[in-house]
Amino acid sequence: MIYLIAGHDTHRPGAIAHNGLTEHHYTTELQHSVTWINNRLHIKTDDESFRLTEVIEWINSNITQRDLVIDIHFNNNNPRATGTEVFIHPDAGQRTRHIATEMVQGISRIVDIPVRRHVSTRDYKYPAESHIGTLGIIERVLLEGVPAAPVILLEVCFLNQRDLARYEPQKNNVAKFLYDLLIRHTPLIGNLDPKEEKRI
Repeated sequence: MIYLIAGHDTHRPGAIAHNGLTEHHYTTELQHSVTWINNRLHIKTDDESFRLTEVIEWINSNITQRDLVIDIHFNNNNPRATGTEVFIHPDAGQRTRHIATEMVQGISRIVDIPVRRHVSTRDYKYPAESHIGTLGIIERVLLEGVPAAPVILLEVCFLNQRDLARYEPQKNNVAKFLYDLLIRHTPLIGNLDPKEEKRI
């Protein structure tokens, strides 16, 4: 199962773009674009009125090792900044690290903006390397009571004029890329018996 979360909600809509639209507008738009392509992936989406604590409780009550959580965000309207970035738990498994790396490299290529790294040797960051030093959905989503669940927080681009001018013409291509990426990394759907599973 894939949980595709639109960051922020109707109560706290997030950052304000240079054009006056909210981060929540962009996250829900991208979420809907991905799910409208084809729901072969068994994508579950959050209700836009859910607060973060409700989203985390909902995921924690259902998540398994085979699942993946993608939390979509857009960075603030800093006119001097540019780039895309992803965050994962420091103890995340190799599957999560691989998907996060492929995700941020693909968006960088499509939108023609750089990957924002904390260190040059990896394309993903950890919550402590974010500007606030903590990211609740990564640190509070638990798998069998332990952090490091397969959670990726994506910051697509900045909400400034520069990044959005590059993102807007490519947003449908970004959605298709994310869909194709997720379908490649979700080899089985349905029940847990590999003898009965059909590959997609």
